[in-house]
Amino acid sequence: MDVTVRAIDGADATVLGKDRSEPVHVVAVTNGSPRPIREVTVKLEACSADMSIRHTKDADVYGEVAPYALGSTAQAEAFVLGERASIMPVLRAGHKGAFVWSFTAARYPRVITWVRFTDDAELQWEIDTSLHLKQLEKRDW
Repeated sequence: MDVTVRAIDGADATVLGKDRSEPVHVVAVTNGSPRPIREVTVKLEACSADMSIRHTKDADVYGEVAPYALGSTAQAEAFVLGERASIMPVLRAGHKGAFVWSFTAARYPRVITWVRFTDDAELQWEIDTSLHLKQLEKRDW
C-alpha cells in the first residue's frame, strides 16, 4: 500500500467547473498487494499555509490513475473518473485509485490524509499522511 498526494486540474477531475482550470488535491492509493482491497475511502484535512484554516472532508469523486503512452518509450498517467462518491468499492491488485476534492491547492497548500480500507480477510486498516499503518477494531467512516 502506498499513498501519495499531488495536484490535478480540478476541471479535468470534474470537481470544479469546466471554466475553472485550477490545481486541486488528489490522493493516489496504490494497491501493491496481490489481492484486492475493498471499501477504500480517504478523508482529507485541507489547511491554509499558516494552518489557521482547516476543513476536513471525504472525497468528492474517485477514479483510477491509468498509464498511457507518450510515444514509443515514455509514459504518463491520467485520472479516469469513477463515480461522484467517496468510497471505492474495490481497488484491484496492482491498480492505483485516486480520490479528489474541490479544495484548491493555492488556497489550501497543506493537507493531512487518512486512508481506510478492508483487506481480503475482512480486517479494517488505516494509513495516515506519515504512512503509519494501523489495524482498526471497527470503522466509523
